[in-house]
Amino acid sequence: NAGLSFLPQHTELSYRKNQLDTIVKRNVLNFSPNVNLRIRFSKMSNLQFMYRGSSSQPSMENLLPITDNSDPLNIQVGNPGLEPAFNHNMNFNFRDYNVERQRSIMANAGFSLIQNAITSIRTYNEETGGWTNTSDNINGNWSARAGFGYNTALRNKKFNIGTNTNISFTNNVGYLTVDKLTEKNKTTDLNLTERLTASYRNGWFEIGLNGSLSYSWEKDKLRPENNQEYYTYSYGGNVQVSFPWNMTLTTNIFNNYESIVIKQS
Repeated sequence: NAGLSFLPQHTELSYRKNQLDTIVKRNVLNFSPNVNLRIRFSKMSNLQFMYRGSSSQPSMENLLPITDNSDPLNIQVGNPGLEPAFNHNMNFNFRDYNVERQRSIMANAGFSLIQNAITSIRTYNEETGGWTNTSDNINGNWSARAGFGYNTALRNKKFNIGTNTNISFTNNVGYLTVDKLTEKNKTTDLNLTERLTASYRNGWFEIGLNGSLSYSWEKDKLRPENNQEYYTYSYGGNVQVSFPWNMTLTTNIFNNYESIVIKQS
């Protein structure tokens, strides 16, 4: 199925500051397309794709074609040429379950992108020693992720093992002022996670073990002193014993270790 929704919007701004007294009106039509595709291979197996887009308008104050210099050291400048931002979001999901083998498979992926994102720009004026602030559109903000999970019983159905893998990457752009110089900056963030599980279960007793490893890498183009790497290790286990009269005794142990490495490169 697919659809397209519309949201008409009327905005009226009465702006009065110092000697400026104006009324600005705006009529816009926000729209949001969406697509949902589902393929069912069997009662236990299906693939789904979803897309959704949405537009968003800049604020009326950012669009005003005026310069507010009431504070000479902090001047505000409007930008009537700002474009609406548009968000794209896509997701894929796959699921399959085999009852006889007690096996499940899950996979997913996603991607998001912002076109014409609205950002702030702050520039330094050497003649006055003050700052000028305005808004502008920028492209380059996006993120992606993927995951895979597998869980199955062994030949002896009392034993079960599983794995879960996830990866994500984020790319953010904006303007940053360093030593009174404003430049376009980019920050990226990469995350990797792997988790393993194993368990044994009979009618009254269950024991499980698990361990995971996570890695995170953050990088800042203009501020390399903020570059960091994270390593996180964790492991643990749990035991559950069932007694008559619906009584259950459960205990678990968990240990976590985190390491941070700062790289200025």
